[in-house]
Amino acid sequence: MLLVLLIVTSWYLNALMHEVGHAATLLVLGGEVRQFVMVPGIQFWPTLEFITWNGFAGMVWAEEWMPGTEQAWFELMGAGTTLILAYLGLPLVRWTRGNVRLWIALFSAFCAWDVILYSILPPLGIRHWLTFGGYKAEPYDAALKLEIFIWEYWVYMAVHVVFYHALFTRVLRRSRPAAPVEAEPPAPAAPAQIPE
Repeated sequence: MLLVLLIVTSWYLNALMHEVGHAATLLVLGGEVRQFVMVPGIQFWPTLEFITWNGFAGMVWAEEWMPGTEQAWFELMGAGTTLILAYLGLPLVRWTRGNVRLWIALFSAFCAWDVILYSILPPLGIRHWLTFGGYKAEPYDAALKLEIFIWEYWVYMAVHVVFYHALFTRVLRRSRPAAPVEAEPPAPAAPAQIPE
């Protein structure tokens, strides 16, 4: 049961940070957040309330659509934020122990896979998180709007997959608790000599 709770909360934090990335980018670009909603229909902005859930993991709506490049950055920085957090989480995995370590490792992995799944699944007609989430490949579409070549984008994705998983594996191996060192048994005491 604890493992399920760790998985669900680490995924939810990943989805929340994805939407925070969209909202923060929108604000930095001078836009206004019209609505901020998370699964299962919790609206955080403009008022905190439950609304009808539309099947998305989260949504940030802008007051109005922005020009091309700004719109591209807005779309890119949802998965871009989680990508950054995936790598920032790795040192924390190494420095923590127990359930906290497992939770941070799960969060980091979900963050790393956010951009991958969002790039691959929607073009195949599958939602971002298989049964729910976005239908549009936000990071891929944004990269094209920013005039990144298609082949270049997929090279970046391949490098991310290999590099992240190599680091993740290395961190997990290096941060294992050391095996207990067995103490050597004390040397037998010399027999007491009785003076004659």
